[in-house]
Amino acid sequence: MTELNAPDPNQPVGATDEPIEGVVVGSADDRSAGSGTTSPVVRELVRALTVAVALLKFPLLAVGVLPFVPAAFALIFAFILGGTWLVVGAIITALLIAGPVVLLLFRRSAIKAVSSAQSLEDEISRGLDLADAWKDARSTVHEVRDLGANNPGLFGRFKQVRHAMNGMQGLFERFTEFPRLRPFLPPRLPWTGYLVVASLVGTVLLVVLGIVEFVAILATAL
Repeated sequence: MTELNAPDPNQPVGATDEPIEGVVVGSADDRSAGSGTTSPVVRELVRALTVAVALLKFPLLAVGVLPFVPAAFALIFAFILGGTWLVVGAIITALLIAGPVVLLLFRRSAIKAVSSAQSLEDEISRGLDLADAWKDARSTVHEVRDLGANNPGLFGRFKQVRHAMNGMQGLFERFTEFPRLRPFLPPRLPWTGYLVVASLVGTVLLVVLGIVEFVAILATAL
């Protein structure tokens, strides 16, 4: 005959130790991220980022360095012409190589981000910690609810909106607080593409500037 366990007198009526059916208590990967271990998804993501950086680092270097060649000739020609040519040529050259310089800095930060796979895995796991995300969201909801009490009026409504926007911004910026993740997230990621285009366009413009300056040098020599 099977022996039945006596109920715990300190346990509330109806309370059980079994999880409620139909309620998701978290996947194994989520729990591993929150417990400090690395999930397979995070490892695959880090591996993919490492491969992407390895494939793009040399093309980004070429695109970033390319404008400096015509920029050097443009500055030399502007120095030979002197006067207004030197001032205008120096300003235009400085503006056109600003984008490539920032692109090279972005490239350097991306390479540094994947230099330590373990550190990158840790930051991604912390960013994907669902428990902290829900805690932040719950805190934002409580702040808005408390501000909405006792008929806050027009200025109180504006304050509610401001607090709600700040809370949502905090949720979206969960990942940006991790330096190794910044190169792969907005706004850094789309700006990298924009800077590639700016670098290529700047190269063409610097070539045109150099040709114009060279023609001016020939005109003054005749």
